[in-house]
Amino acid sequence: MRRSLLPLVLTLAGCLEVFPQGAEPLADAGLSVDLGRVDDRGVISPPDGAPRDARPLLDEGGLIDQGPREDGAPALDRGVALDRGVALDRGVALDRGVALDRGVVEDSAPTLDRGVALDRGMVEDSAPALDRGMVEDSAPALDRGMVEDSAPIQDSAPIQDSAPIQDSGAPQDEINLGWIGGECARDSDCDYEGGFCLTFNDGFPGGHCARACDANRLCPDHPDYQTGPYSVTFCVTGDAQGEGVCVAQRDAAHYGDAGCRAGYAVVRLSRDDYTEVRRDVCLPLDPVTGEGRPLNTLQAALDDIALEQDLLDVARIALIDLTDAPEIAHVRGATPTYPASVIKIVVMAEAAHQDHAIRELRWGDPIPVGEDDYTCTGLPDDDDRPLLRVGDAERMDYTVDLMITRSDNTATNALISALDRTSITAYMRDLGLPSLQVHRILSGCPDGLEEDPGWDGEHRNTMTALETAQLYQLILDGGAVNDGISFVGGGHRAKLRAFLAGQRYSNGIREALPIDAEYLSKTGTTSSVTHDSGLVLWMDERYALVIFTSLPEGQGVPLIQRFGGAFAGLMETRRARR
Repeated sequence: MRRSLLPLVLTLAGCLEVFPQGAEPLADAGLSVDLGRVDDRGVISPPDGAPRDARPLLDEGGLIDQGPREDGAPALDRGVALDRGVALDRGVALDRGVALDRGVVEDSAPTLDRGVALDRGMVEDSAPALDRGMVEDSAPALDRGMVEDSAPIQDSAPIQDSAPIQDSGAPQDEINLGWIGGECARDSDCDYEGGFCLTFNDGFPGGHCARACDANRLCPDHPDYQTGPYSVTFCVTGDAQGEGVCVAQRDAAHYGDAGCRAGYAVVRLSRDDYTEVRRDVCLPLDPVTGEGRPLNTLQAALDDIALEQDLLDVARIALIDLTDAPEIAHVRGATPTYPASVIKIVVMAEAAHQDHAIRELRWGDPIPVGEDDYTCTGLPDDDDRPLLRVGDAERMDYTVDLMITRSDNTATNALISALDRTSITAYMRDLGLPSLQVHRILSGCPDGLEEDPGWDGEHRNTMTALETAQLYQLILDGGAVNDGISFVGGGHRAKLRAFLAGQRYSNGIREALPIDAEYLSKTGTTSSVTHDSGLVLWMDERYALVIFTSLPEGQGVPLIQRFGGAFAGLMETRRARR
């Protein structure tokens, strides 16, 4: 009596039907084959008209039926490979409704791997349809290959009915189908302007239709979202480079208390570049935390710190985790800010560029101090080097050292005059850092701005926290950055890091870091701003960190120290999870 192949397939994950030992497996490469019949002893009878002494031949994995084998049918047990030695139980659960690679096993029409379709015809109890032909229950289709009895069984992954593999195929969820937040296997499944698919291989169960946020960090809702099966959308910080991506918000109307489709969970995140605007969104489930996993975990953590410490109105912050692949986060870090003495790292970079590439000025060349360069400057208690005077001309590397380590304003102005402020700004633009601009010499005296014949009378020095952090990244790692232009070489970068390591003003972030951490930094203060910035190197952790505040030193330093403590905790947490 002929039986349906479906029950046989479905029993492979549990109590499997066992045939006599020693038989070679019957394979099918998508060809329709009459495999004969099997009797109660498991012996195959040839199809009508076939010679009794014929034996089946295996040709490139496909069965050419030439009659029965006397030694019976192949033994099918847990772990028998169906595809060139790949075991059934390596995460492929054979059970009702569980997806097998690119298809879903239904009770009446299962699909078995690529191209061996069981649903191309009516499946009846007596004769399941296989591709374009009939196959008896005694000869299950073994996809595109054969398994020899001697092949060892590697039972490395137990069958889990609750975790089907669904990297593509028929959608399991009709909500948001073809729209932001819906299932997808390829970009063409997201058929709207700018649509693309974040796939199973990207870490998105069932795939996830998305698109980039617009310039205002907004995302479109589906025209029928109020009446149709669509969720409201939201712009979150997407990838490690900090680009905004549209995702679906929590949707109780369609998903009840869970709020999200299977494989996803709710996480509360800020709108990209708008930390104060928060929404519950659906993102892939993190198996460790049991919560939704932010697309950019550094950004999510920085947003939380900024909100907890009430920094939004007084600070511009940027972080880049350089430990592995760079991950960028910032809070209003793209807003231009008056940088005070932090601008000196820009001047330092151009000095290295001159020595390394332009060669109009070298480290050993003298940098004269003119009358327009002289201004008041602070002198740290532990610095016994003499102040620069008009007419002095020190080596360029020594002048840079004074500018960075004791924040010498006269040294800075002399370097700006020698290097040319237009050239300094142009080099930053060539590096892809256009917000880092030098327009004016510094004024250190309390009685107002110094006369500056080279100033255009309009523009001030500017930096953004984000591009400042990116400059620190170049100082640490170098590399090609824009149209084939590279930052200075390793020897020059080491010299720049040595300057930063000698910074004498370090009562902000430095005070909150682990005692064994290195902090290569530059601070900046005026009567109305307090800034801190630098590279944090601790054990195997590497960060570029920048915080600009609109507070005087008395208020700014305590705030920066509190932020530094929160950052240190974040750094330790991320290290523990790597």
